[in-house]
Amino acid sequence: MADWSASVPFDQVGTAPRRPSSTWGRPDWEANAYNPSGSGLPENSYYEGVSVQVHFASPGPTFGDLFLICGEVHRNFPPTGRYPFADLDRLQFVQVDDYFGVRTSSGEGDDVVTWLYPVIDGEAVHHHPGPFDAVELAYCVLRHPTYRIEQYLDCVASFSAMAVSTRYVNRDTDLGTPTDLGILRDDIGAVVDYWSIRGITVGSDAALMVDY
Repeated sequence: MADWSASVPFDQVGTAPRRPSSTWGRPDWEANAYNPSGSGLPENSYYEGVSVQVHFASPGPTFGDLFLICGEVHRNFPPTGRYPFADLDRLQFVQVDDYFGVRTSSGEGDDVVTWLYPVIDGEAVHHHPGPFDAVELAYCVLRHPTYRIEQYLDCVASFSAMAVSTRYVNRDTDLGTPTDLGILRDDIGAVVDYWSIRGITVGSDAALMVDY
């Protein structure tokens, strides 16, 4: 089982963890953090987080295929065998309500770190057997400590490796093939900085009380 809490080299500066410049490397970040409109990120990104849609070749995965990420075969929805999602059980997804999610194990931040929504025609669906065009992976930067960032990016990279394209929803842009997570990393870091400048550490009790 992966231990992401020990893998992220964030330096502690001031009241909030900050990115090392050698990893994040975008010189206009500090200005963008003070002025969100300068970053190009929609305002809701600072509150609701980021998401990507990972698109599959047709026919896409069924519910039974996706359920393999939970580490078992669903008794009512057998997998088709087209997608090796059983290899992704290391990501620690479980079924949460009508969707899938990675639950926090540390008690820090919100209850679900990464949400996974089956997608048809660009919209999340539930109680649907599939096949699905895509899955959407969502992460609320504000509501989770920074050591969870790499866990989310690992989820995106792992699903993208089985897909035909990956679209970054917040900027409506394709992340290329192979998937380049650079802009996604940068934007997540911009959100961390935005809240740090305002005296709020992402994933803290104060962050969980922010309303939008």
